[in-house]
Amino acid sequence: MNARWLGIVAAMGAAVLAGAAPAQTLRRESILDKQEKQQQVRAMARELVSGIVDLQLRQLEENGMEKTDLYRELRSMRANLDKLVEAEMPRVVALLMRLLEEPPDTRPATFLAARQKSREVLIQLLIERQNLLRRLRMAELAAQVRKLIASESKLYDTTRALPEMPQARREEATLAAVQDQRDIRELYVRLVDLLREVPGWGGPAAAEAAQALAVLTARKTDAEFDAAIRHLEETRYPQAAASQEAILKALADLLRAVERAQGLLTPESSRDSVEEHIRQLAERQKALRVQTEQADLTQTSEAQKLAHEQTAIDQQLEELLRAAEHTPELHESLQEAEESAEKAAEHIFEGQKPEALAQQNRVVENLEKAAEQARQAGSMQQPLPDASRMVEDLLAVREDLRKIENQQKETTPLAEQKPQEAGPREQQIGARLAEAPKGRQLPAAVGAAIEEARQAAERAAQAMHRPEAAARRQAARNVEQAIQRAIAEVEQALADLRREQLAGQAAQLAQAAAKLEKAAAQEREIAKAADQAARSQGLHADEARRLGQQQSGVQGLADEASQALEHSAPQAARLAGEAKPAMEQTAQELHSAQEHPGEGSKPAAATAARQASQAADKLAQAAQEARKAAAAAAEQLAQEAARQLQAALNAEQGVENALAQTPRPIAQRMERLARAAEEVQKAQAEQARAAGHPQAAAAMELASGIRKALAAQDAADRAAEAVAQHQPGATLNQAAARQQDVAAMAAQLGQHARAATPQTTQAKPEPPVARALDRAERSARQAAKEILTAKPDSAAQARAQTRGALQQAFQLAESQANEAFHAPPGPRDMEAQARTGQAIARAEELVQPDAPEAEKPLHQAAESSQSAQEHGRQGNQPATDKAQAATQRLLEEAAQRIAQAMDRLAHQAVEQMAGQSQAAQRLADQAAPVDAGATGALHQAENQAAQAAQQPAAVPAAVPAFEQAMNRAAAELAQRRGELAQQHALAQRLAQAAGQPDAGQLMAQLAQQMAGEMGPDTAAEPAAPEGPGATQQPGQHPSDQASPQGTGGMARAGQQALNQPPLGSPAQPTSQMPQGDSRTAEAPNPLPEGMARRVREEPWHADLPPDVRNAIRANAQRRPPRGYEEKLERYFKNID
Repeated sequence: MNARWLGIVAAMGAAVLAGAAPAQTLRRESILDKQEKQQQVRAMARELVSGIVDLQLRQLEENGMEKTDLYRELRSMRANLDKLVEAEMPRVVALLMRLLEEPPDTRPATFLAARQKSREVLIQLLIERQNLLRRLRMAELAAQVRKLIASESKLYDTTRALPEMPQARREEATLAAVQDQRDIRELYVRLVDLLREVPGWGGPAAAEAAQALAVLTARKTDAEFDAAIRHLEETRYPQAAASQEAILKALADLLRAVERAQGLLTPESSRDSVEEHIRQLAERQKALRVQTEQADLTQTSEAQKLAHEQTAIDQQLEELLRAAEHTPELHESLQEAEESAEKAAEHIFEGQKPEALAQQNRVVENLEKAAEQARQAGSMQQPLPDASRMVEDLLAVREDLRKIENQQKETTPLAEQKPQEAGPREQQIGARLAEAPKGRQLPAAVGAAIEEARQAAERAAQAMHRPEAAARRQAARNVEQAIQRAIAEVEQALADLRREQLAGQAAQLAQAAAKLEKAAAQEREIAKAADQAARSQGLHADEARRLGQQQSGVQGLADEASQALEHSAPQAARLAGEAKPAMEQTAQELHSAQEHPGEGSKPAAATAARQASQAADKLAQAAQEARKAAAAAAEQLAQEAARQLQAALNAEQGVENALAQTPRPIAQRMERLARAAEEVQKAQAEQARAAGHPQAAAAMELASGIRKALAAQDAADRAAEAVAQHQPGATLNQAAARQQDVAAMAAQLGQHARAATPQTTQAKPEPPVARALDRAERSARQAAKEILTAKPDSAAQARAQTRGALQQAFQLAESQANEAFHAPPGPRDMEAQARTGQAIARAEELVQPDAPEAEKPLHQAAESSQSAQEHGRQGNQPATDKAQAATQRLLEEAAQRIAQAMDRLAHQAVEQMAGQSQAAQRLADQAAPVDAGATGALHQAENQAAQAAQQPAAVPAAVPAFEQAMNRAAAELAQRRGELAQQHALAQRLAQAAGQPDAGQLMAQLAQQMAGEMGPDTAAEPAAPEGPGATQQPGQHPSDQASPQGTGGMARAGQQALNQPPLGSPAQPTSQMPQGDSRTAEAPNPLPEGMARRVREEPWHADLPPDVRNAIRANAQRRPPRGYEEKLERYFKNID
């Protein structure tokens, strides 16, 4: 699916960029081309919806996974894409069609409207794609952690068995174990590298990832890997096993954190689905037990069939064990059931009916026990955080962070000039950041962001010892940015809590009003029935009893409403309280009527009717006051949401304006001039070949290639430095890939160097330039390896060696070219002369418009090259030599002119990128109170632009990365704006409903919907439509919105968890099931016994084909279709 996403986004981006030309220059052909692009995008989006999204939704529905976050996100995406395809994209096409009919003077406005609408559609597509890519990333991380656990567990068993092996076999097995441990460590480093991307997303998923990284650091997992390798090399097997056990404990904690961040199941759906699945499995086992009892197990075919069915139950129990992995009580029952199921299958296969029936009985008993435990676990509610306390703590920590931020802003300038002063200040800032969250009730995302800032300060303190001033300043700036992101998390949490409190208050008041209305209506019914009885034959005993019971229910409703209104609407509570004496009197009169039925009940019935009527009036008045209070709370909420919405709109507009001024044109111009310079170099080499100097031409081409390799090494150094500085988006894999590219280039250049050496009958030593390139290749590969194993110092040394070898090779190649060029020429090559002219023609086209001064020498070089070619065909050697010499001289002049133009353009690019960096910094300040994810994206854009401003060669690569970060910020802000707009619309509807008759029930429904939007289980995540083809509910989008807004997503899904346990302690899941860790300090195994046994003894799914293994979910309620996960991964393949 990701390939299709890329196609749609790329096509939409092309359609948007196609509008970059001034509107007055548009021709009919251009407009039709833009219209065609929009139609293509619409067709691609429609195909994505009908061909893939609907299929995924059906598969999830068929497997009972409608309650998963993935299903909700796909359904939301389905509705959003429907709106894009059916409503928004046609509007773009219609606007483009209008351009064909409008006069020239009105076209600019229509053109700008079409471009703006295209941009809105593009942002929506980016939102949907980003959410799914994040979902895939979390699934990929979870799968890799499980793979690491399986590999490390197997090695752990091997290590413990090594002392018992014979000496000869032990040595070989030890060497293999050392290599296996190194391989696992490399996989672990890559996994952590991927995990480092997640904290930049913002939200609970990012908080879980940050907490997981902190736990790995606290457990010193890297050091344990090194210790395990060292102990194995020294044949200290018990110590190696101890380190491996510590590694497995850390990986188990990591898996829990990743699964929580992955959020495949909501707490309710997980609990309910586990209980339901256990009961279904118990019924299935009972049915199989009956079949076993009636079967003749001496018949091989029948025994095999029943054994296969029993094995299937055993496999289902394996999955349930994984789902209940963190619930010790439930896990124990399921483990016993699974062991009994496994034994039952063996007995059935061996024809041992009594033993099989006994084990099947044990399976049923343990499953029934587990089902009851799951039900009890579901009834255990987690205490909700105190919102008022959390608000106080958030305000306090924000004040602390602002003071620390000011201190950091004073420290950052010192990093360049006075690092000896900046270092201690960074240490002090780190200590203050460590103290900030202590003793405070904070959302997990806030705590994680503060910890990230603390780590950044720690790294900055160490960076003050570096000799490069730019690196020191960037390290200090990273701290400033991390503190700002922490403040942004605080601001976002406060904003969400403000709305949640107002929404909760409105919901409580509306529900109380609905109860009072219901109580008033029932009270009137009582009054009517009592009045009719008083006017006729009185009340029968049964009728009086029924009315009395109804009166008791009315009093209960009124009491509940009164308690809810006591603090939030005291006037309504007072009126409800005034109804209480009348209701009590009504109850007494009805009781009297029950004791004296018939004619004797008429006085009591008449009195009950009057009192019930009075109570109904008071209750109706109380309901009216409660509705007014609910409307006032809803109005406050609407105002708060409007204020936050306006801030989001302002921030989004700022990013959009910055994107409109992207430095892409100057980057493209720089790339164009670089290509022109390459063409001139090709022309120079071909000209040397044409003049009879093929060895000089080969050396010149080799030098040109080495120059490219040095540029590639520059890019690799920048990537490695970005990783060392922990810049957002920088990964070890990316840096290693850059370094591998250099190694591949050096290897290829070495082959060319050998091929260019003249062949003789006598053996000659290898060319010096080839030897230098071989050293460059080896050093580059070593640097890539050191990068992947997270050894920055060794990697930096290898990178320096690579650069030195490449520089030496370049000097040798240039020297070789110069020497060969001055040697006596050989036969002239007119084919090479023709290629010279072709290269010059390409260069002439590329130098415009940024190097017009190079056009004249290139034009003259083309003429002299043509002249040389003509004289060569005529056999006029002197004239040919003269023309060739002129061509070579003119090419050198053109190369100099192009280099000057490139320097001039680089200076302009530096100024532009510096301006873009400052603009991104200002935008981050504006976005910080709105959205933490957007703030992080803008910091990434700032860093990309700042790096390019310092290194002009990085501009062409930095500009796309800058745009990508800015687009991500725009998508984050658009998503936040959509959420706020939806809540604002709901609050307005709630406030308006107060004026309607009998509005209590309607208000309660609206308030409940609004509270659900912001509740702890779907914090800041809108409700999705009720079916794959459904549209969004009324009120989800205000009518004045120009485009559909994104909903849901990994970044914001989840609940506002409180501070996590201390580092190093087992991370706790957010499920409402009983929590804990079945391991104890004394346990020899680092995992729960059942899990460790399954991993070490080659679990049943390890023997299955890969497509089936990929289909097994960690927390699945039931087995998905064959190859289901593989299909998902193929559809949602990540661009990384």
